[in-house]
Amino acid sequence: RYVGAPELIAIADPGPPKADEVRVGMELVALSIAEVRAARGDRFRHFGQTLDPQSPFVFGFAGVGRVVASGSQALGVGARVVLSGLASCGSCTFCRRRLENHCLNLKFSGIDVDSRGFACEFVTLPARRVFPVPDSLALEKCCVVSEVATAIHLLQRGRLVAGETVGVVGAGRHGRQIVRVAKRLGARVVAVDPDANARELALLAGADGVLAPDAIEGHSFPLVVYANSVESSVHTCLDIAEFGARIVLLGTPAGLDVKIEEFMRRVVHSECELIGTDSKNPEEFTLAIEMMATGDEDWDIRRPRRLGLADAGPALIDAARNWPIADDLFVELTAATTAG
Repeated sequence: RYVGAPELIAIADPGPPKADEVRVGMELVALSIAEVRAARGDRFRHFGQTLDPQSPFVFGFAGVGRVVASGSQALGVGARVVLSGLASCGSCTFCRRRLENHCLNLKFSGIDVDSRGFACEFVTLPARRVFPVPDSLALEKCCVVSEVATAIHLLQRGRLVAGETVGVVGAGRHGRQIVRVAKRLGARVVAVDPDANARELALLAGADGVLAPDAIEGHSFPLVVYANSVESSVHTCLDIAEFGARIVLLGTPAGLDVKIEEFMRRVVHSECELIGTDSKNPEEFTLAIEMMATGDEDWDIRRPRRLGLADAGPALIDAARNWPIADDLFVELTAATTAG
C-alpha cells in the first residue's frame, strides 16, 4: 500500500466533443480522504474493497475547469464547470434499484479503481455530467460542491422534515457540510464528535448543540446521519437513534460490513436508509451550487494547499502518515504538469 511518484497514464484523446458532449480544460482537482485512507492501506470503503496495488491509482475526487469545445446547446465555450464522477446516472440497472454506489456510469470517478479520472489536461464527457459554477466561486470551493451535494443527498434519503432535530455523528468536513445544509433546510442540528475542536467548528457551522460520545445518554433523534471516517462510531448512531428512527450511513454498504451484530434490531426495517457511497443525482449538484453561490457562509476550506502533479504523491503519503489530514489538498493541472 505505497503510493510513490505519480506515473502519467496515457489516455487516448477522444477528439472533439460529439453532440451533447463537452471538452473541459482542467484547472484543479481535489484529493479526497478516501484516497488518503487507501494510501494508508485502509479498506477502500466506497466499494467495500481494498485498493489493489497492481491497479493504476488515479488522483482526483472532484475537478473544476472551463469548457474549451462544446457539442451541447446548454453549455458554451468558456463556461466554468465542476466535474464529479459520483453523479449517478439514475437510469442504469443499479440506479433503478436505488443502488447508486454501483452505477454503471461512475468510471469517471478518480477514486474508482480502473478510472479514467480527471488528472489530465483535457477531459471529454457528456454535458449532463458537468455542472456550471459562477466565476465568483473560488476554485477550491468549486471542488467542495461534491461534498455539499453529498449532504443534500443524505438528508433527502433520510427524508428530513423541516423543524425536526437531526443528529450528525462526526463533525469533520462532511459532517459540517451536513450541518450547514440541514440548517438551510430548516432543521435543528446536534453534532456528536469526540474531538473538542471539531465540536467547536460544528457550532461555527451553525449546529444548535454538540455532544461528546460519552455524553449522549438521554439524547435521541428521529433522524441520524453518519458522517464519520471511523467506522466503529456507527454504534453511536444506534445509541442516539429513537426507536424507528431513520438512519443514513455515508460510505458503508451495510451494517454487516462494519460487524454490528443485529444491526436491524435497533431500527424499524422499513425506516432504515442505507447508502453505500455518496453518489448523487444532477439535481442535488445543482442545488448545492445554488446554495454555495448565495450567502456568505464559510464552506469549510480551512487549509487549502495547492500542489503540482509531481508533488501530489509525496503529499498524499505525508497525509496518510499524519492522520487526520492537516491540509485540504488540491492538484493544479496545467500543460506544464500533465502529459496525458
